Amino acid sequence: MSHGPPNLGNGAVIPLNNLQPSIPNGNANHQTSAINGAGPPNPNAPLPSGLRRALTERQINMIAFSGVVGTGLFLTTGHMIRDAGPGGALLGYGIGGLIYWSVIATLGEMTAVLPVEGIMIEFPSRYLGSHVGFAVGWLYWACYAIVVPTQIVEISNIMEFAYNENIRWRFTDADKLPRTFWILFFWLLVLPINLIPIKVYGKMEAIVGYFKMLVLCGLIILMLIIADGNARSGQTRIGFSRAWHYPNGPFLNEFKLGSRTISGSAGQLLLTFNVLTASLFSYVGMEIVAVAVGEARYLDKAKSPESIKVGTRKIYIRVIVLYLASITAMSFPVWSRNPNLSRNPDLHGGFRKSESATSPFLIAIIEAGIPILPHILNAFFVFSGFASAVNSLYVSSRVLYSLAKKDMVWPISFRKRLKVTCRMKSLQGIPSAAVGTGWIVAFVSVVGIWQEPTEVFRKFSTNAVVSAQIVNCCLCLSYIRYYRHLPHIENQMAPDKLRASNSLYAYKTHFQPARAIFGFVGCAFVIITNGLPAILQKPVDVGGVVASYISVVLFALLAVFYVFKEARSYRANGIQDFEIQYREPDSERRGDLPLDSSVGFRKNLKAFGNWVLVYL
Repeated sequence: MSHGPPNLGNGAVIPLNNLQPSIPNGNANHQTSAINGAGPPNPNAPLPSGLRRALTERQINMIAFSGVVGTGLFLTTGHMIRDAGPGGALLGYGIGGLIYWSVIATLGEMTAVLPVEGIMIEFPSRYLGSHVGFAVGWLYWACYAIVVPTQIVEISNIMEFAYNENIRWRFTDADKLPRTFWILFFWLLVLPINLIPIKVYGKMEAIVGYFKMLVLCGLIILMLIIADGNARSGQTRIGFSRAWHYPNGPFLNEFKLGSRTISGSAGQLLLTFNVLTASLFSYVGMEIVAVAVGEARYLDKAKSPESIKVGTRKIYIRVIVLYLASITAMSFPVWSRNPNLSRNPDLHGGFRKSESATSPFLIAIIEAGIPILPHILNAFFVFSGFASAVNSLYVSSRVLYSLAKKDMVWPISFRKRLKVTCRMKSLQGIPSAAVGTGWIVAFVSVVGIWQEPTEVFRKFSTNAVVSAQIVNCCLCLSYIRYYRHLPHIENQMAPDKLRASNSLYAYKTHFQPARAIFGFVGCAFVIITNGLPAILQKPVDVGGVVASYISVVLFALLAVFYVFKEARSYRANGIQDFEIQYREPDSERRGDLPLDSSVGFRKNLKAFGNWVLVYL
């Protein structure tokens, strides 16, 4: 095998210094080894002090899937069906899915081209300026630091399951264990799980992710069975169409803001916007497939671009399809006017239902008369929410570690401590200081002890979703600038514009840059309009307005702070800072559907089956 740079097929050669991204922790030599064909590094050499590269493509994908599928899918979707109707819920989640489909695709292409640690900070820093990368990094960290206590407060509330006087599961009343106990219990438990060796953590997350996927698919099938009237003997058939016609069709049009109600087309439009905002919070977490790349086992190998490409495609296909299928399936047996979707005591004879009792999955099971399963499902809600809290602490710790590695944390003594990963053999590569910092910040969850947990959850969720959309906007802008300068960079290395015509380009996403522009516009629209419900209330909900826009102010302040803090050394990134990486000529191309009419039906059928298996 040649040890020189790869040939492009037209006589042009890509310089090796342009093929090698700036990989931290001393791993650039590993990348050079893989590209030059010199073989893997010496297995007896001491491990680097940075993050351990032990996660497989499947494990990274399941970490992301487990992070996305939390309590939001099981609880929030029911609220959206109740408020906007099944059609409005599907439309809002569908538009949100298209926005995230665009964002994750652009992120996946850039990640395949430049697979390094700290991707969420690296891209804005390279293509928009270090001040933007600094602001994005801290805002993204804050987003997940908020999600941890949000999930803990929510699952402490789910521990008290009360559907009616006969169906209850109380572990949080005064005679047993108060909600304070469960908040502290889950807060304490989330730390040791994040200190598990990354190889074991990846296997554990893969099991959790597949378990969630299996349960969700089972619930979708069960909803269809119940709607068909086969849940128990003698039950009247519900059918699949009545829910979409009763009583106001698939779209509701009464948008309630406290004592004020906006009806008609304006109400219907506001309800769809409300669902769209909720859907974007539910989809937060898909980008973890890029965040975890710094610990990917395949990062030093030639197949890394293909693994990243397939990984990003898998996550948005799985999540969006399962969300839309869940909303459709649960809307058949549980109509939007079902009073059990609301916790209002006036609708239940003064009885106050628990938050989890408003889940359409759970309501359908109870109304179908299936015993025991409601309690098991409520326990699954607790498990699912806790798994998302664990996942969120993992993400926040890796982002904080990356900020420290890029010297974006002060004071310097704290930065040095965050840079150090655990040196114990069993825990080597875990950024324990970053994990501990995020865990301490999560203690904010005790706020839920004194306030109504639903209100805390709403404000924290609003803040987190806005922060995530600001990050998405910056990622889309980074791609647009990257795409704009790509022909100039490629012409310096090869005259045939690799992205458009050469198979060596790592991952070419379709409809670019229109896709990135759509992602940016969609996320920006949600940022601007998410505070409308709070503004339109009479009187104005000041707390809601602050929660809706405080992240925008914080982002601007962080960027300005970095410019002044690093005034002497600061400069915006120029074209010379752009680096791109291409596939090796002989590396495997995965995820495409290689159908060929000349090879016969059987071989094409086998190729189709293998293609399906890639994305399962």
